[in-house]
Amino acid sequence: MTEPIDRLRLFATPLDVYQLDELAELNPQLTRRLSHEASSVASIERSNGGAWHSAPDLCQREEPCYQRVVEAMLARVRSTFDQMLLERGEPLDQPFDYAVHGWAMVATDGGYVALHDHVEAHFSVAY
Repeated sequence: MTEPIDRLRLFATPLDVYQLDELAELNPQLTRRLSHEASSVASIERSNGGAWHSAPDLCQREEPCYQRVVEAMLARVRSTFDQMLLERGEPLDQPFDYAVHGWAMVATDGGYVALHDHVEAHFSVAY
């Protein structure tokens, strides 16, 4: 089981922080792809105040760079879920169903994302 490098008990919501060294070599490729897309595809307007917002389809994209990030995120969610079960004395083999949505944000100087929540989600992940 992968352990987070830190677990911050903020409010009633735990915030697990993981170091993802195995994805470091993907960062230049992700940056190139998403920067190009941000300059050639219109932004979706949500909570982004000047930041570019991709379509919410990153989890369905076939490119290996996106698939590896999604797989790493799902593994960390599973690890966090298992840790929560352990803390409660529950068996670790409990299955759970999930739906995954992913998108990218590209913020340049002055870009920001407005305060918002993901009330419909049990877990939210940022890479």
